[in-house]
Amino acid sequence: VVFGIYVAAGSAPVWTLGLLCLSKRYHSIFVLRLFNDGVAMFFAFASVLLAQKDRLHLATLALSAAVSVKMNALLMLPGLLLLLVKHRRLAGQLHAAFDFALLQALVALPFLAAFPASYFAKAFEFSRVFVHHWSVNFKFVPETVFVSAGFAKALLAAHLLLLFLFAHLRWCRDHGGVFRLIQKWLVTAATRDVLPLIGVTAEISKGQLVDQAQKVDPQFAADVLFGCNFVGIVCARSLHYQFYCWYFPTVPFLLFSTPAKASASSSSSSPPLSLVLLAAKLSLWAALEWCFNVFPSTSVSSAVLVATHLIITWLYFRSECPHGTTSGDGNATTNRRKKRN
Repeated sequence: VVFGIYVAAGSAPVWTLGLLCLSKRYHSIFVLRLFNDGVAMFFAFASVLLAQKDRLHLATLALSAAVSVKMNALLMLPGLLLLLVKHRRLAGQLHAAFDFALLQALVALPFLAAFPASYFAKAFEFSRVFVHHWSVNFKFVPETVFVSAGFAKALLAAHLLLLFLFAHLRWCRDHGGVFRLIQKWLVTAATRDVLPLIGVTAEISKGQLVDQAQKVDPQFAADVLFGCNFVGIVCARSLHYQFYCWYFPTVPFLLFSTPAKASASSSSSSPPLSLVLLAAKLSLWAALEWCFNVFPSTSVSSAVLVATHLIITWLYFRSECPHGTTSGDGNATTNRRKKRN
């Protein structure tokens, strides 16, 4: 499934597929430990692949299936909502939201029938406090701070701020930012979907509307969904070893799919500079692998992990964002492949 995402995006070098096969910890999670994280991420990555193919309704169902296994899949939900806003009419958006909730209800039905209070209390336990000893990312933080409510609120605030910055300055930039996109979405929903129901028509210029007829650009879909997921990982209160499979397959894409602004003119830059940048990015990938293979985690390994996360976030934020739409025949991906060749 992940290979399919990379191929559909058509933006990462072919050799990055090899990086997906080289993780000792990732192999351990799937083959030896049999954690349910792997099952959840299968559905989550299937959702990404379906979104790339402009099958957003099926992508919504796949993501709901992932959430029914493990709640971490909710990290991709803001990105999927953005794709629905940009590429589906109001009826399609409401249909997808209803089916997402319906699947959750159907999965929960046996538990709701027997222990409804316990299910609601534990199935989505946002207030859960993880054990400091098993934290891979914040072992260097004193335990009293780690378990405090203030630390959790600070991370939540950082998460929301990063999501807003990425959405406003990256994913919604072609619409003038988040607020401008919301305005266009409201106008589009009102003039195209709501007012016609009561026989009212309104003449609005195309610049005031969201062109929801455009198909999803496969690279943009991966960029948004992988990005939302990674931002959530960076701000996670605690990462356990099995959580590595939540985002390890996305790291080569985030690092290599589009050039950072510092290397946007790599074609005209000197070969040594390009090699240095390549080596630096590979070092970041290797640093993540090292951190998750240190057992038990130490203050040093967790500090290196957080620093690596922040550097990758910065490089990703500074990289070029795909356009967000493609023509009906999928020329955007084809053209990118030609350029890379």
